[in-house]
Amino acid sequence: MTSAPPLTDPPVKSDANANASDIAAGPAGALSEQAWWSEKQLAAWKLFQSLPMPSRKDEDWRFTNVSEIKIEGAHDATFSLDEEKDAVGRSNGVPEFAAKIIFGNNARISEASSAGDWSRRGVIFEPIDAAIENHPEILKKYFMTRAVPPATNKFTALHASFCCTGTLLYVPKGVEIELPFEAFHWMGNGAAVFPHTLVVLEENASVVMVDSFNSLEKDGSGFCAGALEFFLARGSSLRYIAIQNWGSRVQHFLTSDSELERDANSRALMVMLGSRYARHNVNSHLAGEGAFSEMLGLYA
Repeated sequence: MTSAPPLTDPPVKSDANANASDIAAGPAGALSEQAWWSEKQLAAWKLFQSLPMPSRKDEDWRFTNVSEIKIEGAHDATFSLDEEKDAVGRSNGVPEFAAKIIFGNNARISEASSAGDWSRRGVIFEPIDAAIENHPEILKKYFMTRAVPPATNKFTALHASFCCTGTLLYVPKGVEIELPFEAFHWMGNGAAVFPHTLVVLEENASVVMVDSFNSLEKDGSGFCAGALEFFLARGSSLRYIAIQNWGSRVQHFLTSDSELERDANSRALMVMLGSRYARHNVNSHLAGEGAFSEMLGLYA
Protein backbone atom coordinates (compact mmCIF):
# COMPACT_ATOMS: atom_id res chain seq x y z
CA MET A 1 0.00 0.00 0.00
CA THR A 2 1.33 3.42 -0.86
CA SER A 3 0.15 6.97 -0.58
CA ALA A 4 1.94 9.62 -2.57
CA PRO A 5 0.30 13.06 -2.52
CA PRO A 6 1.98 15.75 -4.62
CA LEU A 7 5.11 17.18 -3.02
CA THR A 8 5.09 20.86 -3.83
CA ASP A 9 6.65 22.50 -0.77
CA PRO A 10 10.38 23.29 -0.91
CA PRO A 11 12.66 21.08 1.18
CA VAL A 12 12.58 22.09 4.83
CA LYS A 13 15.85 22.96 6.51
CA SER A 14 15.95 21.75 10.10
CA ASP A 15 17.03 23.76 13.10
CA ALA A 16 19.55 21.21 14.34
CA ASN A 17 20.80 21.90 17.82
CA ALA A 18 24.26 21.46 19.25
CA ASN A 19 23.86 17.74 19.89
CA ALA A 20 22.43 16.97 16.45
CA SER A 21 24.24 15.20 13.65
CA ASP A 22 23.25 15.19 9.97
CA ILE A 23 22.00 11.77 8.89
CA ALA A 24 23.59 12.14 5.47
CA ALA A 25 27.03 12.09 7.14
CA GLY A 26 26.61 8.45 8.15
CA PRO A 27 25.98 6.44 11.33
CA ALA A 28 29.30 7.04 13.12
CA GLY A 29 27.55 8.78 16.03
CA ALA A 30 24.83 6.13 16.25
CA LEU A 31 26.98 3.00 16.36
CA SER A 32 26.23 0.46 19.07
CA GLU A 33 28.82 -0.46 21.68
CA GLN A 34 28.14 -4.09 20.78
CA ALA A 35 30.60 -4.99 18.02
CA TRP A 36 28.32 -7.46 16.24
CA TRP A 37 25.59 -4.83 15.96
CA SER A 38 27.85 -1.99 14.85
CA GLU A 39 29.28 -4.27 12.15
CA LYS A 40 25.73 -4.77 10.84
CA GLN A 41 25.20 -1.00 10.88
CA LEU A 42 28.36 -0.25 8.91
CA ALA A 43 27.62 -2.98 6.36
CA ALA A 44 24.13 -1.56 5.89
CA TRP A 45 25.53 1.95 5.43
CA LYS A 46 27.84 0.73 2.66
CA LEU A 47 24.84 -0.94 1.06
CA PHE A 48 22.78 2.26 1.35
CA GLN A 49 25.53 4.25 -0.35
CA SER A 50 25.74 1.71 -3.19
CA LEU A 51 22.02 1.61 -3.94
CA PRO A 52 20.56 4.25 -6.28
CA MET A 53 17.69 6.45 -5.26
CA PRO A 54 14.37 5.26 -6.70
CA SER A 55 13.35 6.77 -10.01
CA ARG A 56 10.20 6.90 -12.08
CA LYS A 57 11.73 4.22 -14.27
CA ASP A 58 11.11 1.81 -11.38
CA GLU A 59 7.65 0.26 -11.62
CA ASP A 60 6.87 0.79 -7.93
CA TRP A 61 7.83 4.47 -8.11
CA ARG A 62 6.53 5.59 -11.49
CA PHE A 63 3.74 7.73 -10.00
CA THR A 64 6.00 9.37 -7.41
CA ASN A 65 7.86 12.67 -7.72
CA VAL A 66 11.06 11.15 -6.36
CA SER A 67 13.01 14.40 -6.81
CA GLU A 68 11.28 15.71 -3.70
CA ILE A 69 12.56 12.90 -1.47
CA LYS A 70 15.30 14.36 0.72
CA ILE A 71 17.28 13.08 3.68
CA GLU A 72 19.86 15.87 3.71
CA GLY A 73 19.27 18.18 6.66
CA ALA A 74 17.39 15.61 8.73
CA HIS A 75 19.29 15.12 11.96
CA ASP A 76 19.68 12.77 14.89
CA ALA A 77 19.23 14.63 18.18
CA THR A 78 18.13 13.93 21.73
CA PHE A 79 14.99 15.39 23.31
CA SER A 80 15.25 18.17 25.87
CA LEU A 81 13.71 17.55 29.29
CA ASP A 82 10.71 19.69 28.33
CA GLU A 83 10.24 17.70 25.12
CA GLU A 84 10.42 14.44 27.07
CA LYS A 85 7.75 15.64 29.53
CA ASP A 86 5.56 16.76 26.63
CA ALA A 87 5.85 13.40 24.86
CA VAL A 88 5.21 11.35 27.99
CA GLY A 89 2.20 13.46 28.93
CA ARG A 90 0.65 12.97 25.50
CA SER A 91 1.29 9.22 25.23
CA ASN A 92 -2.22 8.14 26.07
CA GLY A 93 -3.45 5.19 24.07
CA VAL A 94 -5.60 2.32 25.24
CA PRO A 95 -7.01 2.64 28.79
CA GLU A 96 -5.55 -0.70 29.87
CA PHE A 97 -2.27 -2.13 28.64
CA ALA A 98 0.22 -4.83 29.52
CA ALA A 99 3.18 -2.47 29.07
CA LYS A 100 4.22 0.56 27.05
CA ILE A 101 7.50 2.12 25.96
CA ILE A 102 7.90 5.74 24.84
CA PHE A 103 10.62 6.90 22.46
CA GLY A 104 11.76 10.44 21.70
CA ASN A 105 13.56 10.63 18.36
CA ASN A 106 15.93 7.66 18.58
CA ALA A 107 16.03 7.11 22.33
CA ARG A 108 13.66 5.60 24.88
CA ILE A 109 12.45 8.14 27.40
CA SER A 110 9.91 6.23 29.50
CA GLU A 111 8.55 2.76 30.25
CA ALA A 112 5.46 1.63 32.15
CA SER A 113 3.99 -1.76 33.00
CA SER A 114 0.68 -2.99 34.35
CA ALA A 115 0.33 -5.36 37.27
CA GLY A 116 0.00 -8.33 34.92
CA ASP A 117 2.22 -11.39 35.14
CA TRP A 118 3.36 -11.32 31.52
CA SER A 119 7.07 -11.04 32.36
CA ARG A 120 6.89 -14.00 34.75
CA ARG A 121 5.37 -16.04 31.93
CA GLY A 122 8.47 -15.55 29.80
CA VAL A 123 7.23 -12.69 27.62
CA ILE A 124 9.91 -10.23 26.55
CA PHE A 125 8.96 -6.64 25.75
CA GLU A 126 11.85 -4.24 25.71
CA PRO A 127 13.59 -1.61 23.57
CA ILE A 128 15.84 -2.83 20.79
CA ASP A 129 18.89 -1.20 22.39
CA ALA A 130 18.32 -3.28 25.53
CA ALA A 131 17.63 -6.44 23.53
CA ILE A 132 20.98 -6.03 21.75
CA GLU A 133 22.63 -6.76 25.10
CA ASN A 134 20.01 -8.93 26.80
CA HIS A 135 18.76 -11.11 23.94
CA PRO A 136 21.31 -11.13 21.13
CA GLU A 137 20.31 -14.68 20.16
CA ILE A 138 16.81 -13.50 19.20
CA LEU A 139 18.03 -10.49 17.25
CA LYS A 140 20.73 -12.43 15.44
CA LYS A 141 18.09 -14.90 14.28
CA TYR A 142 15.26 -12.55 13.35
CA PHE A 143 16.32 -8.88 13.09
CA MET A 144 16.43 -7.93 9.39
CA THR A 145 17.65 -11.40 8.41
CA ARG A 146 14.81 -12.65 6.20
CA ALA A 147 11.57 -10.67 6.64
CA VAL A 148 12.93 -7.18 5.91
CA PRO A 149 16.64 -7.54 5.06
CA PRO A 150 18.64 -4.33 4.55
CA ALA A 151 18.82 -4.97 0.79
CA THR A 152 15.02 -4.80 0.43
CA ASN A 153 15.31 -1.19 -0.75
CA LYS A 154 17.42 1.91 -0.22
CA PHE A 155 15.37 3.03 2.77
CA THR A 156 15.59 -0.31 4.58
CA ALA A 157 19.37 -0.12 4.15
CA LEU A 158 19.29 3.35 5.70
CA HIS A 159 17.09 2.03 8.50
CA ALA A 160 19.52 -0.80 9.27
CA SER A 161 22.38 1.71 9.37
CA PHE A 162 20.90 3.79 12.17
CA CYS A 163 18.34 1.64 13.98
CA CYS A 164 18.98 1.05 17.67
CA THR A 165 15.50 1.76 19.02
CA GLY A 166 12.08 0.27 18.63
CA THR A 167 10.72 -2.80 20.37
CA LEU A 168 11.20 -6.53 20.64
CA LEU A 169 8.06 -8.46 21.62
CA TYR A 170 8.64 -12.17 22.19
CA VAL A 171 5.91 -14.53 23.43
CA PRO A 172 6.76 -18.14 24.41
CA LYS A 173 4.88 -21.26 23.38
CA GLY A 174 1.27 -21.39 24.56
CA VAL A 175 1.27 -17.99 26.29
CA GLU A 176 -1.72 -15.73 25.58
CA ILE A 177 -1.72 -12.07 26.64
CA GLU A 178 -5.02 -10.23 26.27
CA LEU A 179 -3.96 -6.67 27.15
CA PRO A 180 -2.06 -4.87 24.38
CA PHE A 181 1.58 -3.86 24.38
CA GLU A 182 2.14 -0.27 23.23
CA ALA A 183 5.00 1.74 21.77
CA PHE A 184 4.90 5.50 21.22
CA HIS A 185 7.40 6.96 18.75
CA TRP A 186 7.78 10.76 19.00
CA MET A 187 9.65 12.96 16.54
CA GLY A 188 11.10 16.41 17.15
CA ASN A 189 11.14 19.02 14.39
CA GLY A 190 13.62 18.24 11.63
CA ALA A 191 14.64 14.89 13.10
CA ALA A 192 15.28 11.57 11.38
CA VAL A 193 13.90 8.51 13.17
CA PHE A 194 14.27 4.77 12.55
CA PRO A 195 11.60 2.88 14.52
CA HIS A 196 11.54 -0.91 14.40
CA THR A 197 9.01 -3.41 15.71
CA LEU A 198 10.02 -7.08 15.92
CA VAL A 199 7.34 -9.55 17.06
CA VAL A 200 8.23 -13.21 17.55
CA LEU A 201 5.47 -15.64 18.58
CA GLU A 202 6.15 -19.27 19.42
CA GLU A 203 3.56 -22.03 18.85
CA ASN A 204 0.00 -21.20 19.97
CA ALA A 205 1.05 -17.86 21.46
CA SER A 206 -1.28 -14.86 21.22
CA VAL A 207 -0.66 -11.12 21.63
CA VAL A 208 -1.81 -7.60 20.67
CA MET A 209 0.67 -4.87 19.68
CA VAL A 210 -0.03 -1.16 19.04
CA ASP A 211 2.44 1.37 17.56
CA SER A 212 1.80 5.13 17.54
CA PHE A 213 3.94 7.51 15.48
CA ASN A 214 3.61 11.21 16.37
CA SER A 215 5.36 14.56 15.99
CA LEU A 216 5.67 17.05 18.81
CA GLU A 217 4.52 19.78 16.42
CA LYS A 218 1.47 19.50 14.19
CA ASP A 219 3.30 21.11 11.26
CA GLY A 220 6.64 19.53 12.14
CA SER A 221 9.15 18.37 9.55
CA GLY A 222 11.31 15.27 9.61
CA PHE A 223 12.14 11.93 8.05
CA CYS A 224 11.17 8.39 9.05
CA ALA A 225 12.53 5.09 7.73
CA GLY A 226 10.90 2.33 9.75
CA ALA A 227 10.42 -1.43 9.60
CA LEU A 228 8.01 -4.02 11.00
CA GLU A 229 8.87 -7.73 11.20
CA PHE A 230 6.42 -10.36 12.44
CA PHE A 231 7.23 -14.07 12.89
CA LEU A 232 4.31 -16.32 13.81
CA ALA A 233 4.92 -19.98 14.62
CA ARG A 234 2.31 -22.70 14.21
CA GLY A 235 -1.10 -21.82 15.64
CA SER A 236 -0.07 -18.40 16.97
CA SER A 237 -2.14 -15.22 16.71
CA LEU A 238 -1.20 -11.55 16.33
CA ARG A 239 -3.40 -8.45 16.35
CA TYR A 240 -1.45 -5.38 15.26
CA ILE A 241 -2.42 -1.71 14.92
CA ALA A 242 -0.23 1.15 13.71
CA ILE A 243 -1.39 4.77 13.91
CA GLN A 244 0.80 7.23 12.01
CA ASN A 245 0.14 10.90 12.77
CA TRP A 246 3.41 12.62 11.94
CA GLY A 247 3.63 16.37 11.39
CA SER A 248 2.47 17.76 8.06
CA ARG A 249 6.01 18.11 6.65
CA VAL A 250 7.36 14.65 7.52
CA GLN A 251 8.46 12.13 4.89
CA HIS A 252 7.51 8.61 6.00
CA PHE A 253 8.83 5.29 4.66
CA LEU A 254 7.74 2.04 6.32
CA THR A 255 8.41 -1.53 5.19
CA SER A 256 6.66 -4.46 6.84
CA ASP A 257 6.73 -8.20 6.33
CA SER A 258 5.27 -11.14 8.21
CA GLU A 259 6.07 -14.85 8.10
CA LEU A 260 3.30 -17.21 9.18
CA GLU A 261 3.61 -20.93 9.76
CA ARG A 262 0.79 -23.47 9.71
CA ASP A 263 -2.54 -22.27 11.21
CA ALA A 264 -1.02 -18.95 12.32
CA ASN A 265 -3.33 -15.93 12.20
CA SER A 266 -2.39 -12.27 11.74
CA ARG A 267 -4.69 -9.25 11.49
CA ALA A 268 -3.01 -5.89 10.92
CA LEU A 269 -4.50 -2.40 10.56
CA MET A 270 -2.35 0.53 9.39
CA VAL A 271 -3.91 3.98 9.88
CA MET A 272 -2.05 6.81 8.10
CA LEU A 273 -3.29 10.23 9.23
CA GLY A 274 -0.27 12.51 9.01
CA SER A 275 2.93 13.32 7.10
CA ARG A 276 3.62 15.16 3.87
CA TYR A 277 4.48 11.94 2.06
CA ALA A 278 3.74 8.39 3.23
CA ARG A 279 4.84 5.16 1.63
CA HIS A 280 4.17 1.77 3.24
CA ASN A 281 5.31 -1.43 1.55
CA VAL A 282 3.42 -4.39 3.03
CA ASN A 283 4.12 -8.08 2.48
CA SER A 284 3.05 -11.33 4.09
CA HIS A 285 4.34 -14.85 3.52
CA LEU A 286 2.07 -17.79 4.30
CA ALA A 287 4.53 -20.59 4.95
CA GLY A 288 2.09 -23.27 6.09
CA GLU A 289 -1.35 -24.71 5.43
CA GLY A 290 -4.14 -22.83 7.19
CA ALA A 291 -2.10 -19.67 7.72
CA PHE A 292 -4.14 -16.46 7.43
CA SER A 293 -3.04 -12.84 7.10
CA GLU A 294 -5.36 -9.84 6.88
CA MET A 295 -3.71 -6.52 6.03
CA LEU A 296 -5.92 -3.43 6.16
CA GLY A 297 -4.92 0.17 5.50
CA LEU A 298 -6.61 3.53 6.00
CA TYR A 299 -5.20 6.72 4.51
CA ALA A 300 -6.69 10.10 5.38
